[in-house]
Amino acid sequence: MVQEYFDEAASYTNISKDKLNVYKTCNVVMKVRLVIKRDDGSYASVESYRAQHKHHRLPTKGGTRFSEHVSMEEVEALSSLMTIKNGVVDLPYGGAKGGIKINPRLWSKNELEKLTRAYTLEMAKRKFIGPSIDVPGPDVGTGN
Repeated sequence: MVQEYFDEAASYTNISKDKLNVYKTCNVVMKVRLVIKRDDGSYASVESYRAQHKHHRLPTKGGTRFSEHVSMEEVEALSSLMTIKNGVVDLPYGGAKGGIKINPRLWSKNELEKLTRAYTLEMAKRKFIGPSIDVPGPDVGTGN
């Protein structure tokens, strides 16, 4: 849907199609599986994602959501919207977005903290986040 809106808006510009096609896609998308020990002693393996839409301005910036419906395609689309939102108000950031695929209501506060720490650590180990690279923040489902 984001790409359809993009195409519609782009039809009102004089920007060449090749430039528009480059701008529509994310520069980098990462998928990481997080493994944590739950409060009851069992282990959970959880999919997580982070998309950085464009690096024309660094760092990139965007929230990380907790939702059982989050997908790689969703974080890619939302990261492109973050690029546009940051650009419209002239913030010095590229767009990014992340997600951890869980229903946060089924996880304790302690488990959510473990997931957040595991996600942050996995992204940092890969040099995917940091103050001059990508600045994640809270988003949907993170404020139990």
